[in-house]
Amino acid sequence: EGSDTDVWTWLDLSTLAMEGRLGTSRGWTRTKRGARGKWNDRKGAVEGNKGARSAKRTAQVETREGKRVHKDSWMDLAFIAGCRLTFGKWARWQSSRRWTDEDSYVGMVEVARELSRGKTAEQQKQSVLLGFPKIPPLFRKLFPLTRWGAEVNAKITVSMFEWLVGPSTIEEEEVPALGGTVRSTVVVEKCRFLEESSCTGMCVNMCKAPMQTFFTEELGMPLTMKPNFEDMSCRMIFGQLPPPLEEDEAMTSPCLKSCPTAAATLAKCPSAGKL
Repeated sequence: EGSDTDVWTWLDLSTLAMEGRLGTSRGWTRTKRGARGKWNDRKGAVEGNKGARSAKRTAQVETREGKRVHKDSWMDLAFIAGCRLTFGKWARWQSSRRWTDEDSYVGMVEVARELSRGKTAEQQKQSVLLGFPKIPPLFRKLFPLTRWGAEVNAKITVSMFEWLVGPSTIEEEEVPALGGTVRSTVVVEKCRFLEESSCTGMCVNMCKAPMQTFFTEELGMPLTMKPNFEDMSCRMIFGQLPPPLEEDEAMTSPCLKSCPTAAATLAKCPSAGKL
């Protein structure tokens, strides 16, 4: 079998493991052997299960008093705690909210808001980048700027970052740099971070800008993020070079009506515009 098949099989098995569907080493071995021996059947089964997986992810989000509430797993809470602690270190402040349920995510956003206070857009971006890991050069060789590399990054993002942005799916999109239509666009249904922060500036300066910089410059995988401030969705296009921030339309977006510090009389969010 080719290397693409091996990697996609591994990624699918990893996703199943994280969803709790491979409970024993014997089950893992049997599933792995079946995937390798009958790749076409496995691929068809994966495609057929997409709807079920999407339903499962959606089931982790419920609505209380008109607001979406995410039911975080212990692994989700561990990632949230790590991010919250890192933000708290640089902000020199920590929220008093609980750490053991969905309240911890609210605490993380509160710490992120404190970290952004009084800083320019560039300073906010750099504050977030301080918490990102240093990636060895080998990563660029394993996941090069190719159609395959972009698609793998999209698949990993959907599997690993639901705790941060909420449920997402993958779609095809025209990516000229990769020579045509590529299945490397992650579509976030309704961004959890944007919904909780209700701040255009925090979305741009503490998520979009650092993520684009990290993937494009550190990992060598161009990433363009297109948040929609009307419905709070977002498109993450792997393989597409992002425009300079000063030319990005997101920088001129107005405050959200629900923003706790909204400047409703201004045409654009003052936090996003402070380059």
